[in-house]
Amino acid sequence: MEAKTWNAKLNDWIVDNPDRLTELKEIFPKTTLQDYRNGNVSNIGKVNSYSRAMLYKITGIEVFRPDNYVDPKTITIGQIESGRLPRGSLDIWLGSKGISKREVAESAGVSIDSVTGYIESRSSRRRVVTKIERALKQYENIAPKREKDPVRKEPAEEAPMKEDSENTKLTELTKAVGELVEQVGALGGSYEKDHEERRLALDNHLDGLVDQIDYFRQCSQEERDQLVSYLRETGQTTRWGWLVNMFGGIHREKGVPSTFLRDMDVPEKLSPRRKR
Repeated sequence: MEAKTWNAKLNDWIVDNPDRLTELKEIFPKTTLQDYRNGNVSNIGKVNSYSRAMLYKITGIEVFRPDNYVDPKTITIGQIESGRLPRGSLDIWLGSKGISKREVAESAGVSIDSVTGYIESRSSRRRVVTKIERALKQYENIAPKREKDPVRKEPAEEAPMKEDSENTKLTELTKAVGELVEQVGALGGSYEKDHEERRLALDNHLDGLVDQIDYFRQCSQEERDQLVSYLRETGQTTRWGWLVNMFGGIHREKGVPSTFLRDMDVPEKLSPRRKR
């Protein structure tokens, strides 16, 4: 006998508990519930943690229970920071507020991978953790939002690849190198932005670069070889060399031999060759 789908289990629960259907309607739009009941959304993995948590809380159906389940209404950032609740419950909390990991990353000035690593309790430098937790506190007093789109949808530019894929790691790293090159270049000449703004921007870009380099430090040799090939192909190794030399003498007076690169234009990034 074929096992029932989660959609069928939800339908059975609604039939058995018609008086509690309003509880679901308070959380989910009518069209979303219809998609769930009709099986238009069949992969439970495409339902975000907050939506699953609410489905589980209301129906008690085990298949809806997300990892690190905690009642969304009882989660606070203080409990997560102190370790009284698992960091994984942050996924549920963010969903209840309608906040994406990208928003948190931008607010904290770190990479999305750093935010994901924080949620998954992967090792993170204290400084990065502090930035993420400071950003999260900004959202603490935001009222929970009624679920509008429980099905997880990534932004269009991220659709071709998973957030933690090797291609994304390369993109994050090369982006960080490029941004650092621009910031360091500005430090060596005149620029319009306020000095403090430049310094803080450089500080954030350094954090992002260190996060990505730390990933490649621990990954497989094959991934590191692919990284080096990609950096050479795009001209980023030349930019990297320029960057290292600039850091080595950025504090010295212009004209000192060891800072000759101050007079050299920023090397351009090349477009990667298309594979046939």
